[in-house]
Amino acid sequence: MDYVGLLKSGGIMGIIQSASGYGGMEAGPFSRVVSSDFIALKHYERNWLNEVTNTSIMAPIEKCGQVLQVPVAPEIGGWTAYQKNMQLTPNTVSTTGLCLTMCNAAYNDFKFDTLDVNQLCDRFGPFQELFLEGLVNSYVDLTRQYVVGTMLTGADDTTSGPTAGKFGDINLGMEGAPIHITPDNLAMEASKLRRALKEQQFLNSRSAGEFFIIVPPAVTSYLAALKYNSVINTCECNLDIPNMWDIPIMGFKTIETVHSPVKFENGQVCYYIIAGWREATAFGTYMPIARVITEDPNSFGIRYQYLATWGAETIYTKALAVAYWTFDPV
Repeated sequence: MDYVGLLKSGGIMGIIQSASGYGGMEAGPFSRVVSSDFIALKHYERNWLNEVTNTSIMAPIEKCGQVLQVPVAPEIGGWTAYQKNMQLTPNTVSTTGLCLTMCNAAYNDFKFDTLDVNQLCDRFGPFQELFLEGLVNSYVDLTRQYVVGTMLTGADDTTSGPTAGKFGDINLGMEGAPIHITPDNLAMEASKLRRALKEQQFLNSRSAGEFFIIVPPAVTSYLAALKYNSVINTCECNLDIPNMWDIPIMGFKTIETVHSPVKFENGQVCYYIIAGWREATAFGTYMPIARVITEDPNSFGIRYQYLATWGAETIYTKALAVAYWTFDPV
C-alpha cells in the first residue's frame, strides 16, 4: 500500500469521506472538538551552563547593582641580581580589575484567551505547566548562545588560532584553515587543547573535573570509529546533567550540544570547539519581573509577562582554549 501517497492525499489523518462524496460530521459546523490527555512536546536541551561557568561571582549585582569590580591578582616581576651595598630599585605593583555587568535584557508577553482556557477545561493546568517549561527552556537557549559566544571571543591568542601555545607551535585551526578531524587524529587534536591550557599554567593545581570541552554531536561518530573504543561504548550519559558524558575526553568533562558554534566554509561544516576551566567565565541571570495578569481591562484572557536580564564576561582569558575543526567523512 502506498502510505506516502495516502498521507499526501489526506487519506490518512484526514477528513473521512462518505460514499456519497460529501464530508462526514467531523467536517461540518456541528462537529465537537475535545482535548486529548496527550500533549505534543517540544524538545529542548537541558541547561548545562552551571557546569561550564562561574555563576556565583555575579550574584551581588543580579538584583541591586549594575557593575561588579573584580580585582586582578598582580603579576610579580623577576628577581634582580644583588651585589653588596648596591642601591635597591623596587618593582611597582599596580592594582587592576575587571568590570562585570548585567548588560542584556529581554521580555516575553503571552496571552491565553478565556475561550481557549474554557475549552481546555481540566487540561489547561498541565498545558500551562508545559508552556511555562517551554518558556524557561527558550530563555536557556538564548543565554546559552550568548555565553558560548562570550567564551569564543574571550580566549587568548596563546590558547587559540594556528600559533597557540607558549612557543606558538600549536595549530588549533582558524577560519579558512580548519583542522580536518578523522578517527585517527581526534585524540591528538583534543590533546592540543589540553597542552595549550597546560602551558598557560592551567590544569596544574586544579581538579580535572573543573575543566570542560564543548563538542557537537558529530564527535560521537568519530569516537565510535576509533580503534580502541570499548570504553566509549560503555559510556552512559550523566543522569543529573543531560548532554554530559560520564567519561571525559583528554580529562575534560564533555558537554555534547547542538549549540556548538558553527560556520559553513566551501561546503564544509566547521565547528568551534571550546575547552577550558569552568571558573574562566562569569555568568549571571536574574528575572526581576514574572507575573500573571488574570484581569486585563483590554481583553478577555490570562497574560504572562516576564522580564529577564543576563550577562557574561571572561575573567581568565588564558583558561579558555578554542579550536576550529571540520569532520572529514568516515
